[in-house]
Parts: sequence; structure tokens; C-alpha cells
Amino acid sequence: MRLAFAKLDACGNDFVLIDARRGEPGPVPDWPAVAREVCRRRRSVGADGLVLLAPGPGLTRVVHLEPDGARTFCLNALRGVAAWLAAPRRLRSDAGEHAVRAAGPGRWEVALTPPRELRPVRVAAPDGREVAATFVDVGNPQLVVPLPDLDALERPGLMAWGKALRHDPAFPGGTNVDFVVRAADGTLHVRTYERGVEDETLSCGSGIVASACALGGAGARIPVLTRGGERQTVTLAEGLVWSDGPARVVAAGRLDLGEALRAA
Repeated sequence: MRLAFAKLDACGNDFVLIDARRGEPGPVPDWPAVAREVCRRRRSVGADGLVLLAPGPGLTRVVHLEPDGARTFCLNALRGVAAWLAAPRRLRSDAGEHAVRAAGPGRWEVALTPPRELRPVRVAAPDGREVAATFVDVGNPQLVVPLPDLDALERPGLMAWGKALRHDPAFPGGTNVDFVVRAADGTLHVRTYERGVEDETLSCGSGIVASACALGGAGARIPVLTRGGERQTVTLAEGLVWSDGPARVVAAGRLDLGEALRAA
């Protein structure tokens, strides 16, 4: 089976997009198997996730699958879809409906409802100490762990700590882990260990929203910098949270999945 695809980049978070709204490419036996195949680095296109534009009435429906095949909400995937559609519009995801608007050349702003859950927790540090953190549900689970300074954000073993927290029994469904430092100028510097990818990603759109909600204040417009290196902002408005960042279409083509789908 040959699938038409596009490769998307949103702040360093990369995706393979397949448009299945018109019933093409026909019956696919197992979309999670497709995700596991196309997201493999070096052996396939490689991506942080597979994005499907799914058939159905009404708003364009965006389905995101992690590289391990798990279905999750992904804000940067919505931003990438906006870039691919090249027009602002409303989108539907597993987290609900989202307004999308252009925020400048190559930039798109996506609206989310406020967190479904935001609560303080205490988690174990590598040295055995307990540290204060915040669990935030913004459509997917995020554990926001503040660090004291930018040096702490560069410590070896930080992602090993992220992996341990991602599997902590306190979070039965697992969680993304966002390590955050608020710089003197108010910028949030964020590094994310992402479940499903099971490694650090260059950006996590819902992770920066969770970080801003945990550390920011109502009405604030908060600049954010992730490993992707491009500036993003989160605006905490009454009733909505807006996230602004870059997104672009990198490439398009056709992918022969052949053996991968026949084995599924």
C-alpha cells in the first residue's frame, strides 16, 4: 500500500500527516501499526507522531498517534495541521474543539480550554529528596517540575529522571514530564520527556501550556523557549489558553508501507 503523506515541523516537534478524510488510502488494517512504522527514525520517514485527518461530518478532525501507536492529544500536531491547510479554521481533536488563527508569517495560534486538572504533587528526586511539582491535565497528562536555574536544566541525567517520573506509580496512565526554569526576563525554559516517544522531544506544545498554567498568572502573556530553539508564547486569557508558535510543511511524497501493513 502506498500512502500520500506530508512531513510537518512545529517548533522542532515533527510529524507525518496522512489525509484520510475522503476515504483514502482505503481500508487500513491497523493505524497504530502505521504509526509505529512511519515514525521510526532512519528506517522510515521518522517523526514524533503520526497525524491523521480523519473522515467525519463537521469540523476537520485531527487524530494523533505516538510513535508507539498510542492515541493522544497533541497541540503541536494541530499547529502543524494549520500550516498544512494554510488557513485558520476550527479543528477538532480528542481534547475538544480548537480555534486556530494566524499569528504572523509561519506562525499559528491554537486555543485550548483551561486545564481539566491542576494540582500540587511531590515527587522523588534522584538523590531521594522530595521536590514540589504540579500535575496538569491539558488534554493529556503533564508533570511540571520547576528547577532552580538554567544550569540545573543542563545537568546530565535529567532525562533519566524524566523517564523515572514518566513511569512513577503515582501516575497510573503515565505522564509527560516538563522540567521548567523561569529566567530573570520571565521566559520559561522547558525541556520535555515525552511518553510514547520515550525520550526528550525538541518541543511539546501541551507541555509548554501546562508549564505556563503551573507557573504563570491569569492574563499573562508568557514567552517560552524549548530545545527547538524557536520562541513561543502562551497567553492565559479568561476561559481560554492561547498558544502561539511556528509551524511549517517540510516535505510531501508517497510512502510504500508494504510489508509493515501486511504484517499488521
